[in-house]
Amino acid sequence: NFIINKIKTAVVNIQSGGDSVIVVINKSKADVETTVEDNQTVVEIKVKISASILQEGGSKNINKTDLLKTVENSLNMQIEEEITNAVQKAQTEFHSDIYGFGTTMHTQHPDQWEQIKNHWDDHYFTNAFINVTVESSVDKTGSIREPLRLEDGDG
Repeated sequence: NFIINKIKTAVVNIQSGGDSVIVVINKSKADVETTVEDNQTVVEIKVKISASILQEGGSKNINKTDLLKTVENSLNMQIEEEITNAVQKAQTEFHSDIYGFGTTMHTQHPDQWEQIKNHWDDHYFTNAFINVTVESSVDKTGSIREPLRLEDGDG
């Protein structure tokens, strides 16, 4: 759903610095770029996410900027991994472009598409190099102040 821009809202549980943080994704936008060079397909998926912390279950003060960045990095890595795994499954198990990368290729490179379309699913998509980049912006909700138990010296 991230790839095809069908996320309206989603709740994600992430592990960040040993603590559990639940974030709600408020907005997500994916841009897909496709190229074929030397018989190799490259699909660049860039996802931008706007999210808010819904619940923090740790002992660190999430109001600190560096910890908020840690949450963003953890969210980025988790979503990147999930998208990459989903695309790889479509490539290796199903041999089917269920995400519409071929349609994107046709739109972005119509002349090149005419040359490769007959072998898209069985060669060009199945062997494509997929690069996923997620950039998130996580903010805290007004209801989160301090954790119930602060780490020593973290207050």
